[in-house]
Amino acid sequence: MMIQTMSTSLSGLLQFQKGIQVTSNNVANVNTEGYTKQRINFSTTMDIKRGGQQVGTGVTTQNITRMHDELLWSSLKNSSSSNSEATEYSESLELVRNQLVSEKIDGENITSMVDGWFNKLEDLADNPESESIKSDLKLSGEAIFDRKNMLIDTLNEYTDSLKEKRTLLVEEANGYVNQLDGLSHTIRGIEAGNELSKSQNYANDLRDKRDNLEKKLSDIGNFDAFKDKVSNGKYNVSDKGIDYDFKFAEDGGRLAGIDKA
Repeated sequence: MMIQTMSTSLSGLLQFQKGIQVTSNNVANVNTEGYTKQRINFSTTMDIKRGGQQVGTGVTTQNITRMHDELLWSSLKNSSSSNSEATEYSESLELVRNQLVSEKIDGENITSMVDGWFNKLEDLADNPESESIKSDLKLSGEAIFDRKNMLIDTLNEYTDSLKEKRTLLVEEANGYVNQLDGLSHTIRGIEAGNELSKSQNYANDLRDKRDNLEKKLSDIGNFDAFKDKVSNGKYNVSDKGIDYDFKFAEDGGRLAGIDKA
């Protein structure tokens, strides 16, 4: 009986040590981007009969899960996507405005030049023999033509820069999609036996990496993830299911902001 008592106590101490390790890991990664707090879950081991009585044999670690609220995570991604779209659109408009002002070819400037040209035309109507007015009218027309060409060139450069940025963002997103697909297969492989096992192994760090990729894709475009068993009881704090699928489209995030510009 004494040996059994010591064994049970030792079991409790070992599991307590694991709990300390999980807590220490949480503290060490408090400032790590994308890290999700983890929780250790214990379960009692099978009782044994001794002297006609049921005797407990201690506890064991059932699993270590992430404190992950899928509902809040989904809301965060959607908000981030909308914010990225608005920011990209605003920055694009500010860029073209700055380009036009720096070249002094904004619309107001051109409008003033055209108004001046028509005023000279009226002066010529009143003084049709004036060579100086004719000369001014010709020079004003040429200046308007040159300014128009500068405006078109600047806008074309702006459009080309947006196209190049969009192409790079799509390439970046495709890279994330490939990484996400690979991570999902790895997670499935690690967790495949959990449904049939009392002691469950969850790929928590890989799930954190997958979340980071989801966030990056949500910033770039329209990203949706489909998961099973994302709740743990009534608290909805863990995504324990291995079934996972996702969809990425270009009608959201930074890409949508560029398209609007």
